[in-house]
Amino acid sequence: MVDWGKGYITDVEYLDTFHPTMAPQHLALTAAFNGVEPPDLAGTFTYCELGCSRGLTSLILAAVNPRAIFHAVDFNPASIAHAAARARAAGLGNVTFHERSFEELTEPAARLPKFDIVAMHGVWTWVAPELHRAIVAFLSSHLKPGGLVCVSYNVLPAWNEMMPLQRLLRELSAGQAGLSNQGAGYALAMLNRLAEKKIIPPRFREGIMRLNEAASRSQDLTYFVHEYLHTGWAPYYFADVARALGEAKLGYVGSTRLMKSFSDIGLNEEQRALLSEIAAPELKETLGDFCINNQFRQDVYVRGARPMMDAKRMALLNALPLALVAPVPEVFEVVAPTGERLRPNPAVFGRILEAMQTGPRTVRELLACAGAPVGAFELVTTLVDSGLARPWRGLDREARDASTRLNAAARDVSSVQAATIAVPTLGLGLNLPAIEFALYTALRGGEEPDAAAVAADLVGRWRAVGIHPSVNGEPIENEAEALAVMTRECAAKIAQYLPIWRMLEILPG
Repeated sequence: MVDWGKGYITDVEYLDTFHPTMAPQHLALTAAFNGVEPPDLAGTFTYCELGCSRGLTSLILAAVNPRAIFHAVDFNPASIAHAAARARAAGLGNVTFHERSFEELTEPAARLPKFDIVAMHGVWTWVAPELHRAIVAFLSSHLKPGGLVCVSYNVLPAWNEMMPLQRLLRELSAGQAGLSNQGAGYALAMLNRLAEKKIIPPRFREGIMRLNEAASRSQDLTYFVHEYLHTGWAPYYFADVARALGEAKLGYVGSTRLMKSFSDIGLNEEQRALLSEIAAPELKETLGDFCINNQFRQDVYVRGARPMMDAKRMALLNALPLALVAPVPEVFEVVAPTGERLRPNPAVFGRILEAMQTGPRTVRELLACAGAPVGAFELVTTLVDSGLARPWRGLDREARDASTRLNAAARDVSSVQAATIAVPTLGLGLNLPAIEFALYTALRGGEEPDAAAVAADLVGRWRAVGIHPSVNGEPIENEAEALAVMTRECAAKIAQYLPIWRMLEILPG
């Protein structure tokens, strides 16, 4: 059998995933947050996704940005066929899917335009080094001056202990018959046996625990396969990625995690003072990864940085409308880049979140109701990085119609576990777990919410694929009890989500 994947797993397709931090408006906000002029996204702009898999991110972004032009690239023909079929079904004429390798992108036959934004998730760590050179060549020839690039990868030194384990997983799975996820199951089981007999020394215990946890969260081990089994898999130091992208005249802007815009996050006074002596910005950023044990980066670069004046940046930030996208929790927390759970001032943010429950509010309006000093940067960072809020764009009828068509087919192509819906008022997609997606599906036609009907439909679809509802991790096999539990759960979710979805204008009323 020909290995046309050249070490990249092709017999198991990557999962349908949407990455909100790849949305053009979020990348532009990241640039502005860090004092860099973003490209103009007000009218028609061009966007390219490298390594799009089944195309969910590009499909949603095309639906919510109907006047923009999207191109998405993947070398797996099955993935491109899935993506193109969904685009046709939803009538999305502004997105084109290309079955091409990265090496082919600069060939005349590719006929790709120049782009305002190029984004890639799950690429840099997972492909061979020669493909990095092909990506940099593409960026050199196809990214507009002032254009943005989003790139994510696993980071050194945090992954040092995992590198030997990943090599063992790959070697153990290589000789197994069947699909790669079957080989992954065998490899992980053998890895645990080798650790139990101390053939793999105890110093790797934490890494093996991480692998077992990752496998437990991976449906059919599909995600696990794509995270760990590619031949080209390799984590990188920030300095090496920054220097490689520098060959395409790209300069680092900041992280899509807005909190990381504060470069001294997680550092004490002595550490800040010592790092201030480091002149090279690439080395200083790399040392920050050492300090906080950063495992994953999703960074934004620009081809020709234009500084944004502070007055313009503050005016843009103060005028930014924010909308709630999730229910307000009893205890409001945000996870810092260090992994620490931070609890913002409950009185201040309690007033802010209360004001947002009646509709989108600008940062200026939220600062006015805070009742205590809080900065615009702190407010936006806290609300967006927590996942509670997103910037609000207002309703565009063309985007609404395209999103409605795409969302109508979501149940047909998603698993019964979860789905992502396009939200035109936000300019991105919302990832909905199973119960929330079942509610959305039942309510999007304008029907009155009926918790019992939604619960019966969801339990029936779960039963059909061998899934039982669970309480505290224990499956409920009795059908009447499962229906009662799910009806109560659905009733609670209706009370929580219905007001938010109506504010976001994804439901009638």
